Amino acid sequence: MDSVSIHARLIGDVSDFRDPDGVSRLGESKLRALANNPFAASGPPTIQLVAVAGSTAIGSVCLFPGAVDYADVPTPVYWGSSLFVSVRHRNSGAGVRLIQAMGRQHHTVVGCRFSKEAEPLYLALGWQPIRHERWILPVRTRAIVERFIRSRHLAVGLSRPIDRILTIRHLLARSKRARFQFEEYPPTITDYKHPSGALVRPHRSIDWLNWISQHSFADGCDERAFLKLESIDWQQGGYALTKLRYYDEVSQMRLKNFRLASIIEWFTHDGNVTPDPPSRIAVNAAVSALRSQAVDAIEVSTRDPLTSRFLKQSGFYRLGENLSMFRTAAESPLAAIPVDQWAVGPFDGDAVLS
Repeated sequence: MDSVSIHARLIGDVSDFRDPDGVSRLGESKLRALANNPFAASGPPTIQLVAVAGSTAIGSVCLFPGAVDYADVPTPVYWGSSLFVSVRHRNSGAGVRLIQAMGRQHHTVVGCRFSKEAEPLYLALGWQPIRHERWILPVRTRAIVERFIRSRHLAVGLSRPIDRILTIRHLLARSKRARFQFEEYPPTITDYKHPSGALVRPHRSIDWLNWISQHSFADGCDERAFLKLESIDWQQGGYALTKLRYYDEVSQMRLKNFRLASIIEWFTHDGNVTPDPPSRIAVNAAVSALRSQAVDAIEVSTRDPLTSRFLKQSGFYRLGENLSMFRTAAESPLAAIPVDQWAVGPFDGDAVLS
């Protein structure tokens, strides 16, 4: 086996190595999104690190510029995206070399939605974990029933009464004291902000909202919506940011033709004291809006114990955790910030676009 070297190149540059497995190829949607990144003009350049053995590409990872807010001041970071090593070369050490090279490109590198299998390697190489509980609300059970019954027609018939029970449970669990409505709203609200009070928060701006609403890293299989919340009974406003993704197959659960909705984040503001916690109002309103869009399940991630409690009361089921990770060099302005003061979540960075 040839020794592995790491090549850094700007997106779009032509390299002289061979790529028979397509490990360094990027789809048109991702190239278009990276080219329109609002941080591209002010941050470090978007690059791709390619692991090469001999003259053959065997792995790659993208790094694109972004920002986190530290004490309300934007701080540049690199977001990691889509680290991949060809199956035939998984024992070559290319993955380790790529992770090490990522840390040398910038003083702060952040990534989202890491697998549990990859976590020990990143920890050993100096990355720090941010953990969020993952909660799932089943809405339609057809895909689950189909996993055990090959007849699609029979699966649809059997799933209908189960779906009715799930709907009744949701109606009973939601707030009985505050009525609200959600409507899709163009992302032009000037008071949009990240809901966390942590020291390090993902940077939010109207430019960022427009970017994620108009672009995707995946080719034509997901969509995002900015929902405006208006309470009917109380002087309460807010928003929820949601994402819908269609999967031909969910390999981990062996489900096919699955439509997953995610409530990325939510916030309520400018209101009187409501009879329910604001998070309960916003999440329940978002769930009601998403249920009408023919989704199979709704996903929420949180680190807040109170939010976890009402998610369980509202019919959500705990399904593992979502893992984000970051690495700071000694010269990073964020190097001394403890993990519990980082509010980066599983839908930041490339995850909101993937």
